[in-house]
Amino acid sequence: MDETKPEFLYRGVIVNEKIINEKQIFGVDLTPPNPPKYDEQGRETVGDGNEYGVYMSDYKEVATSAYAAVSMGDGTPLNKNVRIGVGSLRIAVPAVGIVYKISTNGLDVHKPWITSSLRGHYNNGFMGDEWVAERIPVSNYVVEKVVVGEDILHSEKEIDITNQDEILLRINEELEERKIRLEKFEKFIESLPENQVLRMMSDELDVYREIYKKGGLNEINLKTFKISNCSDCIKLMMAYYYQNSTSSLPMNELKYLNELQSIEDFTFMDFDKFLLNNLKKSIDNRTSFVERQSALGDEINTSFFDKKIESLLQMKNIYLTLMINQVVMSTGIMFDENINSITDLRKQEEMFDKKLEELYYDGELSIQLYQAMKKKIREATESKVSALNSNEIEIHSSHAK
Repeated sequence: MDETKPEFLYRGVIVNEKIINEKQIFGVDLTPPNPPKYDEQGRETVGDGNEYGVYMSDYKEVATSAYAAVSMGDGTPLNKNVRIGVGSLRIAVPAVGIVYKISTNGLDVHKPWITSSLRGHYNNGFMGDEWVAERIPVSNYVVEKVVVGEDILHSEKEIDITNQDEILLRINEELEERKIRLEKFEKFIESLPENQVLRMMSDELDVYREIYKKGGLNEINLKTFKISNCSDCIKLMMAYYYQNSTSSLPMNELKYLNELQSIEDFTFMDFDKFLLNNLKKSIDNRTSFVERQSALGDEINTSFFDKKIESLLQMKNIYLTLMINQVVMSTGIMFDENINSITDLRKQEEMFDKKLEELYYDGELSIQLYQAMKKKIREATESKVSALNSNEIEIHSSHAK
C-alpha cells in the first residue's frame, strides 16, 4: 500500500445545535468524537470497527458530499411529538456541516486498517483513500466550508468563512434567527386540529412555508415592498391575501398563486393574460353548464362557477391595485390633492396621461394596468373638480345673500 501522504487532506463532519453549544469545534485540536471501542484482538476501534482515530480523505468530494452533507433528518426537533403530513416531517433546528482542510506538513498520518466487513464501503464508495491520525493540531487545519442545513422553512445556507475567528458567531446568528421563526411556526401548527396536521398535503404546507420563512408573507410591507419580477408580484399578492384575511386563510387563492411561482419565465404580461384567460374560461364554462342543464331540464346551481369567477375578479382587482402602487413608487406619479385650480388639475391629468402612455409603449405597463391607472387618475381629477365647483357655487351663494 502506497503510504506517500498528500499535501492536503479533508475531513467532513455534521454537528447539531447541542454539540455547537457544548463543545469547541473551532480553534482547538481535532480529536475523535467518541471514546474508543475494542475489537476481539484488543485493538482500539471507532464505532464501525475500523481503526480508531480522526478520519480524513485525500478526495475533497468525500468530505463535502458525504460526511458533511446535511439533511433535514440531522436537525434537532423542537417537539418530537409534532409530525406534519404523510411524510411525518418534523420542525427541527438544522444541523451544520463542516469541512476542514488539513495540511499534512509535520502530521503523523497513515492509511487505516479496515475491518473486512466494511472494505466494500471504503472511502464511502468514492475514489481516493482514507487517512487517519491520533489528533490534528489546530495549526494544521483551516475551515474550508460551513453549511447550515435545510429545515422545514428554509433552504440550506453556506456561511461566510472569510474571517475564521467569526465562524461560530455567524453559525449561531443563523441558527438563532431560524429558531425564532421555527418556534412561531411550531406554535401555529400546534394550534391546528391534529387530523389536519397529520393529513396536510404538500401544497398546503408550501403556503405555510411562504408565510413563516425569512422574508415571508407576514414580514412584507404592502406599501413599501418593491417588485423586480413576476415572482415578487405573486408574493406581494399572497401577502395581501394573508394580511387581509380575518377569520380563516383564503387557502385556495394562496395555493393557486403559490403554484404560479414555479412557472419558469413567467412575466407580468403572462400573469395579466393568465388571469384574464382563466376568468373568460370560467365564465364560458358557467354559460355552457347553464345551457346543458336547461336542455336537460335539470336544476341549475351555478354556485361552484360563481365562487370561482368571484375569486378571479377579486384577484384581478387586487393585482391592479397593487401594481398601480408599484408604478406610483417607481415613477413618482402621484395625484396632488393640494391643487385648487381646475386648470392646473387638467394639466396634471394631461401630464399623467403622457407619462402612462410612455410606460405603456415602452412595454413597462400592460394594457389592463395602463387603462386602470388612467381611470384612477381621471376619477381622482373629476372628484376634485366636482368638489371645487361645489365650493365655488357655495361661495357665490353666500355672496348673493
